Amino acid sequence: MSTNEVIKHVTPMSGHKLGFFKQKQCYLAFTDQRIVVAYHDPKLAQEEYEKKIDDHEKNGKKANIFKKIGAKWSTHTNFHQRYLEMNPDEIIQESPHNFSILPDSIAKLVLKRGSVSRDQDGFEHRNNDSLSIVTLDNKKLNFTFLPGQFDSVGHSLDYIIPDVTHKRNKVFFKR
Repeated sequence: MSTNEVIKHVTPMSGHKLGFFKQKQCYLAFTDQRIVVAYHDPKLAQEEYEKKIDDHEKNGKKANIFKKIGAKWSTHTNFHQRYLEMNPDEIIQESPHNFSILPDSIAKLVLKRGSVSRDQDGFEHRNNDSLSIVTLDNKKLNFTFLPGQFDSVGHSLDYIIPDVTHKRNKVFFKR
């Protein structure tokens, strides 16, 4: 793709549904020209964690158990942010399984906000948001991500496919 491609949004840990009970963890990077799917690699996350510990110990301080727990938690929750600073082509080359979805290859797209239910005590339970894509060659791609990503993903899709239709809890496109 072009060199001036800009990443607009990256979802935190998402799920790519591969089968009835099979799902693979991934991140979705929405650029202004395509969607990039980057699968989670535990080895890369471990390297990021070890780098944080090494950086702390370079200052002459020993990393205690609390620092290690904090570094592990920080790595897990913020790992997706590294993709904001990367070139989309670098993301694809990071793993042989990573791929991109071009807007010209999308036949149908549906983004749904997860439902919200309340129990008798008034506590809310939110289901995951979902993105379903059917390509022109009839390949079905289903992704789920944490609640609260619907608006960001919906706005990011506007950059890729300007013809998407926004409804209350749904964004859709059909070619």
